[in-house]
Amino acid sequence: MDHFREISPDAERNIPSLLAPEVEFFNQSLLVAKVNDDPEVLAAALAKCHPMRVRPYYLFRAGQ
Repeated sequence: MDHFREISPDAERNIPSLLAPEVEFFNQSLLVAKVNDDPEVLAAALAKCHPMRVRPYYLFRAGQ
């Protein structure tokens, strides 16, 4: 999930129900200019992932 607006109420409700002791969810994000390249926007997305137990894993920044 690259932006906090991508995290729907359905995702917030259903992702935790998929978790089990042997299952982990990781988030891979792509930095997109003028979408989520602002630290506050990226922090908001990560903050919405945390209660769902979706852990930040990888942040990709494409070459310029």
